[in-house]
Formats: sequence, C-alpha cells, structure tokens
Amino acid sequence: MNIDERLEKLTERHEALTRTVELHDHQIGRLLTLVAGQAKVARRQQNTMDDVMDAIARVVSLTNEQRGRINEQTDRLNEHEGRLEDLEKPSH
Repeated sequence: MNIDERLEKLTERHEALTRTVELHDHQIGRLLTLVAGQAKVARRQQNTMDDVMDAIARVVSLTNEQRGRINEQTDRLNEHEGRLEDLEKPSH
C-alpha cells in the first residue's frame, strides 16, 4: 500500500469518524431536549403533589376541628342526659 492509498484510507476513516461524532452530537442534543422536557414535567408533577399534600393537610386539620366540636357536643349531650336522669329519679 503506497502513501496515496494510506492517505485515502485515513481520509475515509476521518470522514466516517466525523460523521459519527456529528451523529452523536445530534443525538445528545435530542436527549438533552428530552431530559429538559422531562424535568419540566417532573416540576409540574411535584407542584401538583405539593398542592395535593396541602389539600390533604387542610382536610386533616378540618377533620380534627370537627372531631373536637363533635366531642364537645357529645360531652354536652352526656351532661344533659345526666341531668335528665337526675330529674327523672324519684325523690325521697
């Protein structure tokens, strides 16, 4: 193989390597775009999850408040029931 053939073969390999690098650059660019899109989706999903967790916390808080009110009402009813029972007892 003479020097011209070697140079030709080296040029072909260089051109093939250049095309491969360009292809990889293009694929990496597409992947970076996809990753950026997925990051946006993940942020939106995280924001939605944060909103859901806040709503659940509010529901839990309201439920606890209602439970407290129900317990207060139950205590009052028991007190009234006790008074009624005392009034219904025959006096001696």
